[in-house]
Amino acid sequence: MNRLRPPALAPGHTAVSALALLLLISGCGLLAFPDASDIRYHPSGRNQVLAREDQPWVDFGFAVDRRSAEQLLSLRFLDQRVSGRLVWEGSRLLFVAEPPLVVGRRYQLHFSGSFQDRSGSSYRAATVIPFYFVSATETAPRVIEAVPPSGAGIAADQPVVVRFSKPMATQQVERSLSPRPGPEFGGSWNQQHTELTLTPLTGWRNGTTLNFTFSNETSDLNAIPMERALHLTYQVHDGSARPEVSALESIEADFESDAPLAGPGVNLLQPGVSLDAESAIRVTFTAAMDAQATQRAFTIQPSVAGSFYWPRSDVMVFVPVQRYQSGIDYLLSLSTQAADKTGNRLQQEVSLIVGASIAQPRLLQLSLLAIDGGSLSSFSDHSAHQLTPGLPPLYPYTLVLRFSHPFTSDRDKLALLDAVSLSSLLPGSFSNPYRAGYSWISDTLLSVTFHQLSASTATRRNYLLLRVPAEVRQLFVTGEQQ
Repeated sequence: MNRLRPPALAPGHTAVSALALLLLISGCGLLAFPDASDIRYHPSGRNQVLAREDQPWVDFGFAVDRRSAEQLLSLRFLDQRVSGRLVWEGSRLLFVAEPPLVVGRRYQLHFSGSFQDRSGSSYRAATVIPFYFVSATETAPRVIEAVPPSGAGIAADQPVVVRFSKPMATQQVERSLSPRPGPEFGGSWNQQHTELTLTPLTGWRNGTTLNFTFSNETSDLNAIPMERALHLTYQVHDGSARPEVSALESIEADFESDAPLAGPGVNLLQPGVSLDAESAIRVTFTAAMDAQATQRAFTIQPSVAGSFYWPRSDVMVFVPVQRYQSGIDYLLSLSTQAADKTGNRLQQEVSLIVGASIAQPRLLQLSLLAIDGGSLSSFSDHSAHQLTPGLPPLYPYTLVLRFSHPFTSDRDKLALLDAVSLSSLLPGSFSNPYRAGYSWISDTLLSVTFHQLSASTATRRNYLLLRVPAEVRQLFVTGEQQ
């Protein structure tokens, strides 16, 4: 059988003839090489921010078969398709979301698969472009905590607390909740609109299952909804597993030890016990506690500013940042709004009155120049100790006072400075010293510099009296100027 053979090509004609063959096949619709630059997308770049008035689209620079192109265009959020309709404007295919896109969300434009032009040539696209709508900085609200957590048991009178990551549109949130607040339970919000408390009005029915659902239309104050619906489920029980206070103690606020705030304490529930000036208050529970709920349930009257620390999940420590006032009785209270991590509220309120017995700071040591003996730890107003002042004309001298208790507030420190004085007992013969500067080296160490400590003369001695609170008096005499 004779076979037809193509004629031999002359050197240099091979590439041209092969190209002509490919063009011939392409013209018959068997093969296509679409120009990718003829297809444009909006948004065009990854993580681009789409304006509120814009719609995502795909634009074709050639006559496209519309039906086949429509099959490929979609919008997605997370793993779900966004509902909407397709609209043609000339060569441009737009995606119109219904309902509208949500501000701050990150969507994906998908145009992937095979489609044809009007001549029947096949094209293939594989385009995925993530983008933000209106803002790339806004984030969707989310539930950061539910107390008790979903799946836990709940007492008949126990509220459900839902905490959100952002201030919420309160009325819209309650409308999105199923079932809605009504005769069986009420809803209340904190001032920041970040915490919703669902409180039973007549008590949850024992032995039943509670189900709460926040739909994905639950929105914040900027009308940005949650990304997913939230479902909470609880089993109602008789409340027998409630936490209790096992210890209430006064302790030293020690943060330097290997186990901070874990040192020995004084039982405040015993009669006759009082608070020291800066006592921390340690509460130990029988269960791991919900920190926020328990801190809100703790009060001191009159009010004392301070901070809370949790060395363990069942131990709360209140550390005051101001001193208790001597002679004042303080009311310490821990209400039944305190709850453990499963939402069980405190079995019984704890309330007691405790006094504050504050030892007044006293002067322990007075540091002098080395030439004057270095320091004094006993003081006398009838036996003069020599001081050697600095050179004229200022005659300076610096005293360092060490006290038994710290001065932690600016008010107490200023009051002490006003009370510390150094005066000449012969003001007509010598200039009276005055305070030229001071520095708190620590809360118990005060450095004070005086000027005009005039030197004694051969015929007249300059006696000075130092006065410090708590009836400290120290008599000094200046040496002669050399």
